Amino acid sequence: MKLWQEAEAAPSKTDTIPQLRRLIHDVGDLFLVAEQDSKLVGTALGAWDGWRGHIYRLAVLPLYQRQGIGRALVLEAERILYSKGVKRISIEVIGQDGRAMSFWKSLEEIGYLQDNRIVRFAKTL
Repeated sequence: MKLWQEAEAAPSKTDTIPQLRRLIHDVGDLFLVAEQDSKLVGTALGAWDGWRGHIYRLAVLPLYQRQGIGRALVLEAERILYSKGVKRISIEVIGQDGRAMSFWKSLEEIGYLQDNRIVRFAKTL
């Protein structure tokens, strides 16, 4: 979670150590990390609800951004999700996060397109 804070992808109420341990136990092959010189520099979490794949918590430390690490994490998550039978992947991005929006728009060339038809509603319990 420290990496997420440093990458300005602040953890939310649901991002707790017990929840992360549960996620790793349940879908460990979709908990991806990037390391450089034995240092954790990036993460991506993948999920599949049986209908659609999702990529969450893509984060790369600022010093390591714009080096292809985020793209590599996305492509690996995509590869694993595809191997499970996923046909479509969804990503949620905070619209006011200009860096995140720019990153995902840079992946239009490989098929990640903004879907303006969708508005997300959420409730924290």
